[in-house]
Amino acid sequence: MKGEDRIRILNTQTIQVEKEDHTIMNPLRWCISKNFYGENVELVGYTIPHPSDDASNLTIQFSNESSQTPPNLFKKMMEGLECMEAIGRKMESEIEKFEGKFNK
Repeated sequence: MKGEDRIRILNTQTIQVEKEDHTIMNPLRWCISKNFYGENVELVGYTIPHPSDDASNLTIQFSNESSQTPPNLFKKMMEGLECMEAIGRKMESEIEKFEGKFNK
């Protein structure tokens, strides 16, 4: 399965992501809800429709209805992923500093 086949825009509010669960979806939801980037988000959440399904649905509602478009939805998801990546880099840096104290 190609990477791009794992993500589908279902409508102007929902993106379906295959082969992901709470491990990625909950931090992604948090990053988007904190509004670190541009567009004002009114509501963000995710569901896993059924435990036997291998897909999660991410729902994002913008405060400005005219912003509620598939391209903006996808952009906001990507910004959330960038936020997660930045958090990961910061954690890695802090761990390296901590380890450096003991490796002297």
